[in-house]
This record gives sequence, C-alpha cells and structure tokens, in this order.
Amino acid sequence: MPCDAVLLAGTCIVNESMLTGESVPVMKSALPHADSADDEEDYDPERHKRHTLFSGTDVIQTRYNDSLKDA
Repeated sequence: MPCDAVLLAGTCIVNESMLTGESVPVMKSALPHADSADDEEDYDPERHKRHTLFSGTDVIQTRYNDSLKDA
C-alpha cells in the first residue's frame, strides 16, 4: 500500500511484517456502517485497526461480495 486506507467494502488479507515483524498474514474487514445518524462515530486509526490498510504493507488477496450490499 502506498498510503493508509480504510476498507469500506469486502475483505483483504495483508502482510504487515514490515510494520509489526509478525510473519503471519492478517485479515482485514470492512468498516461497519452506522444504521442511523445516532450510531455514527468518528474514524480512529487505533480503534479501527481491523479495518485499516497501513502504508508499507503488502496486499495479498482481496474479496468483495456485492450480494451483501442489498441486505
């Protein structure tokens, strides 16, 4: 990844060994969508690490399932 990014749909498997030293690939999932304006919260890179693709990591695999879009 050339820059930090938030995953909005689908899933990714990334290699973060450049950052963490951990050699096991990590699965990232899409940022949950708020059901209403009351549920909205600000994005926080510390709290939303599972949904963030960090600069300097390698993306190994991506998946997008658009059947979930209409659910």
